Amino acid sequence: VRHALARRRLGGAGRIDCFSFSSGDYQGGLVNLMAGVEYRFTDRFGVSLGYRYVDYALDIDWPQWRGGVDYRFRGPHLSAQLGL
Repeated sequence: VRHALARRRLGGAGRIDCFSFSSGDYQGGLVNLMAGVEYRFTDRFGVSLGYRYVDYALDIDWPQWRGGVDYRFRGPHLSAQLGL
């Protein structure tokens, strides 16, 4: 089985992370979506290209201060993998 897997050079990957919370004066959440294709040049080195969407939010509601943080990113990503 190991030999057959070593011959596979092209693969795909995906990831979904979702989280939401609310506690007292705090509320927020995150969404992290990723899909991509990986090419292995060797058993230990590969590169991947894909698309990523990230959305983080935090809201705070105190009597003396009200505010929050919002972060959003969407677009392509490129990465390299090295196995030792």
